[in-house]
Amino acid sequence: MATACYTYQTVAGPSVCIDPNPYSTVKEKKVCEVQDITLSSQGAPIAIVKISEEAFAARTQFRITVKNVGNGDVMVPEVVRLDKCNPLVGAKVSREDIDKVHLSEARIGNKRLKCGPFAEPTGDTGFIRLINGEGSVICELSSSDYAKTNTPYTTPFEIILRYSYRTTAERKLQIIKEKSRVGETAGISDINQPRSSNTPSSGSQSSPSTSYEGIPTTTGETDICLFIKPDGTCQNTD
Repeated sequence: MATACYTYQTVAGPSVCIDPNPYSTVKEKKVCEVQDITLSSQGAPIAIVKISEEAFAARTQFRITVKNVGNGDVMVPEVVRLDKCNPLVGAKVSREDIDKVHLSEARIGNKRLKCGPFAEPTGDTGFIRLINGEGSVICELSSSDYAKTNTPYTTPFEIILRYSYRTTAERKLQIIKEKSRVGETAGISDINQPRSSNTPSSGSQSSPSTSYEGIPTTTGETDICLFIKPDGTCQNTD
């Protein structure tokens, strides 16, 4: 069994729609529509799977949903820096380290969004708690940040998550111990089972030959080998 522990970050930049007049009754074709966005995997063990957008008169709100799509454990970024995955050091991974992802960046254009609630806030950012492998946080963009325009527009929404990740690989191995032949003493039950070779030639018969544990003897000689010496020869006398 082998365990790997490393730091990682997930980066996503989907385009979202900002509508300064979401309740306008004027019938006109808009450049974009405020709607939910489903994202594919970002090639990371923690993925941003969905952004639910809702526009209000005074703000636009985004619910960011993250999910553990890997086969390991997600932990706070400091776990690797403090070497907590190393079983030979004093610091150990605690329950408070597990199932937390740090939202390091949530930005539209040059404006950082206000987000929350966090399991542990760190200024404008903080840790998202994952329950059953999934968690979410809400970020808001104030209408004052797009008051200069009256028409809808699309803009990239930059999101960065940072965390530590631990995976374990396990493989079953079978260890086979080979039996040593050097200096081995043969048991009586083994050496008293002769293997006969009695293959007649064409038109004639040859004398039968008997082999005891790989030691050939001619019929009429000693029938039982009492001890096989390390060099493979038979010893029947002291």
